[in-house]
Amino acid sequence: MNLSKTDARVLAFLIEHRERITLTELAKQLNIKKNNLGIYIKKLEKYRLITVSRIGRTKQLNGSYAHFLGFSKVKEKLPSLKLEDILTSKIPNILAYLQWYVAARFYQKKSIYFGISDIKLPGITTRRILKKLSSLGIVYQPSKGWYSTRKEAKEALRFCSEILTEIYVAEAEHELNGIIGARISFDNPENAECIFITEKENTPTSYWPTAYSILSGYGIKLIGAGRYYYSNIKPKIIDVAIHMLAVYNDTRSIMYVCALLIKHPFDYHKLLKKGNRFGISDKFISNLIDFIETKGQRSQAGFPSWDEVTSMVRDHQMIKRVSDG
Repeated sequence: MNLSKTDARVLAFLIEHRERITLTELAKQLNIKKNNLGIYIKKLEKYRLITVSRIGRTKQLNGSYAHFLGFSKVKEKLPSLKLEDILTSKIPNILAYLQWYVAARFYQKKSIYFGISDIKLPGITTRRILKKLSSLGIVYQPSKGWYSTRKEAKEALRFCSEILTEIYVAEAEHELNGIIGARISFDNPENAECIFITEKENTPTSYWPTAYSILSGYGIKLIGAGRYYYSNIKPKIIDVAIHMLAVYNDTRSIMYVCALLIKHPFDYHKLLKKGNRFGISDKFISNLIDFIETKGQRSQAGFPSWDEVTSMVRDHQMIKRVSDG
């Protein structure tokens, strides 16, 4: 779903132009053949990044005012930055990842500096991208071997996260009807992981039931609440548990996760190795593991009592079934 330089160039023009323009006029402005331009327009429309309307037989193209405002904030801090600089190739994924990384490290009161290995991409690729981001004024090196994002780049990171989120949701809407919410994890710069919440049950080909929608497959009876959950990955039990916590992180959700893990035990520390965790911290997962392994003797604020967990196991009459662990 990466945007090409021409995709980004077309999008940038429509965002900054602020007025409707015909396909013919846009082709002249950008010096692109009309037939070729139609391909880029179709892609941007598919991702809901632009609006295409018709007046008679004439197509009218328009950029999003929200994107105009968003990128205007980026330009306030980094005036020489172009949209093409941050929305092509792997750049937006890296910037979305860095926004998550900095926020997570700040929340954990840890250093927000990062090294090549923290990006979780091949070293050659990471060095090339960081060199470009340095030239754009987005990252800098406070010391040899270490990098950090500049304060001025905060809006650029946020803007990329929002654009990618819109693209993932737009793609999902081609197969999932009734989307009312989404959770996107940028914990991994290579591939984002998504959870979509819908009001309708769907039978997609590129998305799979997850979280509460799949609990019956693990022998847990759950009264439906008119919500369905789908992911862009085929989930294993580790993914299901994380997805449940990503959707709702209240006491009842923790009870359901505990019930799932108790019925289908495995090395719970594998939860800590999952690449995309939707911002769920190591500390929270470690506390959850301790809670289960000590049968509630080590608990935390917001956790259910162990009696509540065991009562839920009994009340839902769980049926043993072999899981995919």
